[in-house]
Amino acid sequence: RVIQKPAAYGGAGCGALSEMRTCANFCMDCQLSSWSDWTSCSLTCAGGLRQRSRNEVFVQRLHKASNEESENEENMASLLETGEGSAAFGYEKKLGVRCDLEHQQTKDGAGQSPDEAEGVCSADHNCGGLYDKGCNGWLTICTVGLMLEAEADSCAYVKKEIGDGQPCTGDIFESEDCSSELCPVDCKHSDWTQWTECNPFCQGVMNRSRKILEHPANGGAACGTIAEVQNCSNECVDCQWGSWGSWSSCSVSCGGSTQHRSRVQLVPQAGRGLPCEGS
Repeated sequence: RVIQKPAAYGGAGCGALSEMRTCANFCMDCQLSSWSDWTSCSLTCAGGLRQRSRNEVFVQRLHKASNEESENEENMASLLETGEGSAAFGYEKKLGVRCDLEHQQTKDGAGQSPDEAEGVCSADHNCGGLYDKGCNGWLTICTVGLMLEAEADSCAYVKKEIGDGQPCTGDIFESEDCSSELCPVDCKHSDWTQWTECNPFCQGVMNRSRKILEHPANGGAACGTIAEVQNCSNECVDCQWGSWGSWSSCSVSCGGSTQHRSRVQLVPQAGRGLPCEGS
């Protein structure tokens, strides 16, 4: 205020020309939750990815004031609640959820970018948020009263009146490389060859072999033997004669004649055994 007539001749002095008191309007500021734990690496070696995420949450801004003003602030209503209307909206982005099917209004999307979709939702008093299946940027309108349901790899944007509050900034999703060490390579062999014939045939050995197709690396399993030998035996029975019998008596007492004797095969020849010689 201004002084219209200054005090004079001992009149009452002028009071303060200005006053100040604290005030507060409805303001919701975005706060980011703590990061989740890192996921397991997508690969165990040769370079994979791991991820973590956090959510956006709007919190009403606190205001330091006198007791009387604090009581007034507790009763402070948003513009929507007073019926005056508001165009100041923010969107809490959450990962791994969707709005329930009952509240999904449009199936063909609300825009090709979150900014476009948020503009459509902010202008529609029946819009309670957005659903982005697969977090690929094609969003669906969800009506007021939506319920959040778990859905892997999807995103939801919950509409909030924020007044003159601060919108969300900063990433809510991070990924980083992991398991960069080289993968172990195990030794690879060809199939075993067929066993060779027994050599020597009767009592001998036979062999088989295989080749190394790929040598081990980076701590992979070592190669096994590439040659094997084992004893072998085939049927080899040699013929065996029995002892000779006694000579027969001479058929004449003089003038010359012949005598005979004989023997039998005790063991006949079999397989690759030696035959009997003689008679």
